Amino acid sequence: MTDARELLAIREIAHAFLLADHPGDVQQFALDRVTPLLGATFSLVMQLSADGELLRPVAQHEWPLAYRQWIGALRVRVGDGPSGVAVAERRLVEVVDLFEDPTLDGWHDVARELGFRSILAAPLITSDGPLGAVAFY
Repeated sequence: MTDARELLAIREIAHAFLLADHPGDVQQFALDRVTPLLGATFSLVMQLSADGELLRPVAQHEWPLAYRQWIGALRVRVGDGPSGVAVAERRLVEVVDLFEDPTLDGWHDVARELGFRSILAAPLITSDGPLGAVAFY
């Protein structure tokens, strides 16, 4: 059931969409509203490259300060990791405890360092195909 906070966030995001000068403005605004509603600590919006091979961050919410410079250099191959799988398979990917999944052992060190266990990644899709992904940690 949708509560008043969720409805307010939807209304604010729709309003921002109408007033924004750039897609990144809406992406940032949406992350800032939705991340706390999901109980996530931080989040990213990643855009698909023109060749459809890589995702790169274009908006972030509360990414740990020590890693904000690094996040701009991050690239995720489509099909790899939760966000890459979300885009490749055009589906929501929920990782409840990445330390329980041996296929995600490449994420273990990063997750320990940044202090997260769970990831929720959703593809951003239009009728023309995927545009990228949003991931909540």
